Amino acid sequence: MSKKSVLIDKVILPYHPTFHLSYNETSNPEWYDVASLVEETIEHVGKIKRTNGHHCDFIDGSDCKTGTINGRSGGISRVGSSAGIPKNGLLRCVFYVKQIQDVIFYAIPKKIWLPHVKVHTTNREGQISIKYNPTTNRITTFEECECGTFEEMCCIKENEMEVLIEERTSTLEQWIES
Repeated sequence: MSKKSVLIDKVILPYHPTFHLSYNETSNPEWYDVASLVEETIEHVGKIKRTNGHHCDFIDGSDCKTGTINGRSGGISRVGSSAGIPKNGLLRCVFYVKQIQDVIFYAIPKKIWLPHVKVHTTNREGQISIKYNPTTNRITTFEECECGTFEEMCCIKENEMEVLIEERTSTLEQWIES
């Protein structure tokens, strides 16, 4: 299955309010702008309005990203413009894990992702390289930002995620010390 097929099956069909009305077994996933459909789905589930604002997809300043993990690595592209201006806030990421034909969800606050941005050599846009552990099915680069469900990724606010990350990090540090 392709990335588009998996995103349609695992994210768009179960959560998008109207997509199922136009999609059937004869539909070709390659016909659809899946990234835009994922944005619409996040808007519906998270109850956050989409915007045509600069450097964000939603009125809360967050941005939707879909990425592919192939083997032990992947990436998030276009997190900064060619003029060097980064996205505004939280990255709501839906990653397609090619080897298991599944998706995983991350909500990454700007203060966590911004230090990882590298400028692409040809298009000058910001991008982030990520490392994936196939044994745990987790992105180790942003492990503390993992969301258990699509709904959690859609609904969490940036400040709530920052608090959750602090709690997760504190709990881990306490466990290591004991």
